[in-house]
Amino acid sequence: MMSDKQRIDTPARSSARLRGPWLVAARAVWFAVVGLGLVALVAALPVYYRASHTIVDPQAPFVTGLLADDVRLLEQWGFSLGFYAAYDTATIAVFAAVFNTAAALLFWHRSDDRIAWLISLWLALGVYGSPLLEPLIGANPAWVLPVRFLQNAGLGFFPILTYVFPDGRFVPRWTRYLALAWVAWIVVSPFTPYSAGTPTGASVLWFGVLIPGGMLAGILAQIYRYRRVSSRVERQQTKWVLFGFGVVAIGLVAYALLPSVVPSVNEPTLVRALYLIFAGTFLLALPFCLLPVCIGISVLRYHLWDVDLVIRRTLVYGALTLTLGVLYIGCILLSRVLVAPYLGGSELAIVVSTLLIAALLLPVRRRIQNVIDRRFYRRKYDAQRVLQAFALTARDETDLERLTATMLQVVDETMQPEFVGLWLRDPQARSKTETAQLDSKPPR
Repeated sequence: MMSDKQRIDTPARSSARLRGPWLVAARAVWFAVVGLGLVALVAALPVYYRASHTIVDPQAPFVTGLLADDVRLLEQWGFSLGFYAAYDTATIAVFAAVFNTAAALLFWHRSDDRIAWLISLWLALGVYGSPLLEPLIGANPAWVLPVRFLQNAGLGFFPILTYVFPDGRFVPRWTRYLALAWVAWIVVSPFTPYSAGTPTGASVLWFGVLIPGGMLAGILAQIYRYRRVSSRVERQQTKWVLFGFGVVAIGLVAYALLPSVVPSVNEPTLVRALYLIFAGTFLLALPFCLLPVCIGISVLRYHLWDVDLVIRRTLVYGALTLTLGVLYIGCILLSRVLVAPYLGGSELAIVVSTLLIAALLLPVRRRIQNVIDRRFYRRKYDAQRVLQAFALTARDETDLERLTATMLQVVDETMQPEFVGLWLRDPQARSKTETAQLDSKPPR
């Protein structure tokens, strides 16, 4: 028998499927757009590699190479301009391969699902938001319109995605008109002076008005959907995607703030040389490569129940690493000031700081985990405390009615069901049943 929840969810799942001519048209559009993007990618990589060898003007609108001072700094530390160009181009190529592979796998498994089709198309277009295609336009002006279309689609499809995720329906209904406006603008804007990649007033229009406005509407739609419409599984899907974008946001913030937080990044030191070469890989490319994994898990609904554990452990160990790192650096600096003038050298300061951090590892982790549980997982934290208290009560309580009432209260507080009931079997009926079963056995 089908439950009420199943009856409610079935129309939603069936309405998200593409059938007949709509499915054929959707697949044709996917192959056309993704095929155009792959051709542009193959054409752009050699041009981008050559452009990375160029020492650029700091006033240029799109800086794809290095400044003259940075080139001299890298050569001073043994990194040639050719190594930088090859490494930078290889990073973007791997980044593009990860996104396109994830898009192809998702399309292969769920091409008839509207939300899977849209996500796979956005993943394939997400590569072109990087400065990869700009040198291609400078080398061959015939690519202007295709490149601008790919850039606009990569930016414009993301707000549309927030209107329909995770079940493929527009919730609230007014978001469908925003989606139609975005599709029309994606098609028309390459023929206007306000395409996404043009260095005129387009940057202000796209990143100052269109993207913030479209994303604000998407965030409001997601909040409404999460609180009013989404089922438990759909909420878990949303958490997976939010987790992926959270990692990306942390990487972007770290990449932007690192020159301000670490002064040696702005000075001609080894730290700046390493930042120029590897910061984009570890703070931008790797977090972005994690995003297709989280989206794939969300759409394919694989181990959705693990997301809370993943987020919880990420918060705990991320905060633990940051706290111990700050303590370690502070202890070393303080020990050098207090100890080094008397004992000479800083080896003792490093040893003492290492031992102190090792001793504080477990207590600090427990403290951080308790704080995070109380702040972000209050229901789980309270449930654990209630169950521990009930275990003590069940061990000492002898009154059956009082124990029954306590048990019902514990179930209501921890699981919060719509109805709580307890059925106790009659001992006399049980003894009569057991006697009848014994009498019915044949004699041996």
